[in-house]
Formats: sequence, C-alpha cells, structure tokens
Amino acid sequence: MRLGELAALRKSDVGDDYIWVHRQQVVVFEDERCRNRQIKDLEYTKNEKENPKGGILIPITENCRTALHMANEIPGESEYLFHHPNGKPIVKDSYEYYLRRRCKALEIGISHNHAFRVVFNTILIEAGVDCNERCLVLGHSIQTNERNYSFSDLINAERVKETLNLNSGKSA
Repeated sequence: MRLGELAALRKSDVGDDYIWVHRQQVVVFEDERCRNRQIKDLEYTKNEKENPKGGILIPITENCRTALHMANEIPGESEYLFHHPNGKPIVKDSYEYYLRRRCKALEIGISHNHAFRVVFNTILIEAGVDCNERCLVLGHSIQTNERNYSFSDLINAERVKETLNLNSGKSA
C-alpha cells in the first residue's frame, strides 16, 4: 500500500480475505507559507481521483494476517487500524520517518515505502502473476507499473534463455 493509503486504513476496511483500499491520507496547508498543516482523508486512492473504480482489494496472506493481528493489539480505541494510543491515526510522514529509522537500525538497505512496493511487484512477477493482476493489487495503471515498478528485464531474460535452452534441440 502507499503511505497515504496505509495511514487512512480503517479496521472496517479489513475483511476475512481482503483489505479494501479506497481512501488516502493527505497533508493540506491552509496558506502559501505552509502553515496550519491539516491531515485529511480523501475518499479515493491516488490513482482514482480522475477515474474512480471503487478502490482496490489486497489479498490477505498468512503473513499479512499476522501483521493485522498485531495492529489490532495496538493500545487505545480507534476506527483506524494504525493509530496512536490516544486513538488518533498515524500521520503518513511520521510513518515514513519511523520506517527509515527502523530500516537503518536493522541495517536494511531499503528505507522507504516505495521500495517495498517495487520489491513486492518483483515478487509477483517472479511468481508468474500477470501485469493486469499486479496492477489490480498495487493500484496502478499498466503504464505506471511497467515504467516505475517492473524492473524485471533480468528475470524475463533468464526465462527467455531457459526457454531457448529447452527448445535448442528442436527445429525452429
């Protein structure tokens, strides 16, 4: 999920088998000097502002189910899945700073959410998930996915090589 989608996620968006992503958190400034910052939830995802489709469904895997269970154990009452003990939702910018610090402490080279989305897309490519299905889960257009998320040239080159090697004894 994108940072803004993660921060805006509510407990009611989590079903038995899927997470329904259909809103995003944005930071809005009331004046030109960037003062009076306000956090708002918009009722559409980044890619659906001009072309609403009702959100996206993200399948819940066993690892995801474990993370969701841990999120439900966060102290405090809130409609938001990820929240502070006082019930207020996390702010996407704060989450990004926290993620960067944790990755650095764990000596993980990835330090921002976008990189995790790229890796997830690569895992889906390696699993043989076609581009349309990857776009449905990640909430991208095909063009955006191929341009910004699909660093699969090496993977595809290896598949072509394997196919050619398997068929090298057959006539062309």
